Order: sequence, then structure tokens, then C-alpha cells
Amino acid sequence: MFDKPLARTPSSPSEPARRRPLPELAPVPLRSSRCYVGALLGIATLAVLLLILSVLPLIPARPGFALLLLVAVPAVLANAAYALRQHRRLPRLAAVYGGCWQLQDHTGPNGCFAGDWRFAGEVLLWPWLVIVPLKRADGQRCTLVWWPDSAPAEDQRRLRVWLNTAAGRERIH
Repeated sequence: MFDKPLARTPSSPSEPARRRPLPELAPVPLRSSRCYVGALLGIATLAVLLLILSVLPLIPARPGFALLLLVAVPAVLANAAYALRQHRRLPRLAAVYGGCWQLQDHTGPNGCFAGDWRFAGEVLLWPWLVIVPLKRADGQRCTLVWWPDSAPAEDQRRLRVWLNTAAGRERIH
């Protein structure tokens, strides 16, 4: 029925399967997401409220629990502040050229994201969220997260189509 086989399989078990280089992906913008900031602040607020509500009834019986609040609440707030600061340091453009991801931050192509990046694990591709873990040859890691408001709708669609077709099904979770 078919003139040619649909997929090339190795002729022997010892022969490795060849991977084709990734096709190019035009630059996709990545901007700060209000969804992420809102979710992060909401989770931090909920964590602080739950800490206060769970420890507050115990303070009259054991005053030492007040120390728990003095330590835990600033720790939760510091963690949220750290996450927000890291979110601002994300790359602003991501593209694939020559089989490698190229990232660019606000300082330009020679900023802290210079170099060739490759997939570092499973790509998470949900209708409302895209997560692409990347790793550079020197071991530095970067996780790109596209929320619904992180890029224009057309660029997000292009990224999803590219990930579904080019990145390979084994990388999509």
C-alpha cells in the first residue's frame, strides 16, 4: 500500500536513532505576566492567613507559638519577593536557530542569557500554560514560562504549533 516506510528505524539494536535538528522558530516575545504575579501574591496571602489562623488559637496556651509567626510570616513574604524578582529577570525574546534556543533579555543579545540553550527535560504544554526547561552547555538552567498574557495570541499559537510538531512528542508532557 505504501511505497516508502513512514519512519526510519535503526537496522540493528546497536545503531542509534538519528535526530533531525530542530527547525527554526522566529522570535517569540516573553513579557511579565499579570496572571503569574496575581497567583503568586494570592498564594502568599493565603499562606500568611492560614499561618495566622492556625497558630493564633495556640498562642494563649503556649506563647512560644508567637515565635513561629514571627519567623514563618517573613519567610513566606521573602519567598514571594524572591519569586517576583526572579520573574522580572526573565528573557524577553526566545527563538530557535540552528537547532539551539537563543534567548535575549533587556540588555540585548550578549546579556546574561547569551549562548546556545537546549531542552533540559519535559516540555509542559497545557492550553493555558507552556513551560520549557532549558540548559546551557556550562550547566546554567533557565525555565521559560508562557502564561496566557505573556505573549500575543498569535505568537503563543505559533509557539504551541512549533512545540507540537518540531520539538518531538517525547518532549511534550
